[in-house]
Amino acid sequence: MPTEYTDKDNPHRRDDDEPTRDQKGNRISRAIVALKDTIGYEAYAGRQQGDTQEREKKYREIATLVFVIITTSFVATQAYYMRSSDTAQIVGGIDRRLFKF
Repeated sequence: MPTEYTDKDNPHRRDDDEPTRDQKGNRISRAIVALKDTIGYEAYAGRQQGDTQEREKKYREIATLVFVIITTSFVATQAYYMRSSDTAQIVGGIDRRLFKF
């Protein structure tokens, strides 16, 4: 059922329903401060994430280097033992001892 009063003419209307000029200003300043804080927090989180990614990259590079070194040492060891064994001397019917320089 529609009322017979408009919003301004309503006798039951309270004067404090609308925010004052100070309250409006405070809301704007609080919003600006919240935005500034949010930007600061996001920048900090981005720096932390970047640092974490750099650390992970460093660990991956070190692990790769260690893996390459270990693999190279195993291949060299295997080549040493194969060179000194008898089965490595004759491969494919060719006596490799004939081709020593």
